[in-house]
Amino acid sequence: MSSNNETHSDVRKKEFLCEFCDKKLASKFSLDRHKLVCKKSEINDKNTIRNVENTIRNVENTIQNFENAIPQVNKRFNCKKCDKGYNTLRLLNDHEPKCKGLNVLTCPRCTERKARSRGI
Repeated sequence: MSSNNETHSDVRKKEFLCEFCDKKLASKFSLDRHKLVCKKSEINDKNTIRNVENTIRNVENTIQNFENAIPQVNKRFNCKKCDKGYNTLRLLNDHEPKCKGLNVLTCPRCTERKARSRGI
């Protein structure tokens, strides 16, 4: 029987530890409530946001460096109407019958393209 009482007393003595300030609390509810006001958790949240922002910047820089490292492919076959480039003659031949040309619905002042001629 005495061992049974010891296990019950051990359960009651369980403490919950704040991972930010190492404060010991008696219940999970108390710990959750404490975390809402714990100043060190706010600092940790700000550092986490700063780390995420830095990681995003690093990824963006890596992508930019990767894009700059890719050699530019020269498009050898250009449409005579709109100057769009293609790698193969077959792709150019597929494009040309559908091409309406750059100047058909393009504003002469700002080169903005329109779907209808009313806005030009």
